[in-house]
Amino acid sequence: MTIAAHIQGADLGARVKLYELDLTVFDLGIIRLAPGTTGSTAVGYGYADGEPIIYAPHPIQAEGFELSSGGPLPRPSFEVANLDNSFTALVEQNDDLQGGILRRIRTYSRYLNDGDEPDSGVHLPIDVYQLSLKTKHTTETIGWNCSALMDQEGVQLPGRQIIRDYCDHTYRRWDAAAGAFDYTNVTCPYAGNAYYDENDQPVAAPLDRCSKRLTGCRLRFGANGVLPTRAFPGVARLKVR
Repeated sequence: MTIAAHIQGADLGARVKLYELDLTVFDLGIIRLAPGTTGSTAVGYGYADGEPIIYAPHPIQAEGFELSSGGPLPRPSFEVANLDNSFTALVEQNDDLQGGILRRIRTYSRYLNDGDEPDSGVHLPIDVYQLSLKTKHTTETIGWNCSALMDQEGVQLPGRQIIRDYCDHTYRRWDAAAGAFDYTNVTCPYAGNAYYDENDQPVAAPLDRCSKRLTGCRLRFGANGVLPTRAFPGVARLKVR
């Protein structure tokens, strides 16, 4: 049910915006966020299996969702604070989260779990978009451009960012409990017994990390071997005279 049937003659309270990052395509489930700063109160909106559905407070900047009667579909931007690098691992290990689904839910405080009339079925039309291109990635913020699911014309290839000196393969991780490498969701094909750290220095197996550079790739696959890097070493700036 949309909010239209409720909107006249009622004190609906404050407008509330909630965001869902549906990352099930990466087997990461759904991340539910409510705009707010650290220490803000979490928002409960709806129940599943008898338990409240919670939207965790998180600094968010989202804009460009407005629809118009003519012209192209909106391509909103969505940015989240990268608190404690919490999103860095998700992005680096899962193709910048490109293809994940963003939902924006707009309702009023009256219909939240602690409101006067709790009802997660009452809301304005839900905006559904796809994360199409990562536009920002710093220690403080990660952002994407989004596209409507029906607006897939003109998609450029490759869809991911072209970065000359950085490989975004997901590298294996050492599982201390198992005493072996964990290859879950790994995309880099390396499974050898030579171990190097982020600075390309020899280390023991538990400290094995890829530098994400060509130097790290050559150490593992050979100076003259076929390198499976996902960087674009041939990309360079050209002077236009």
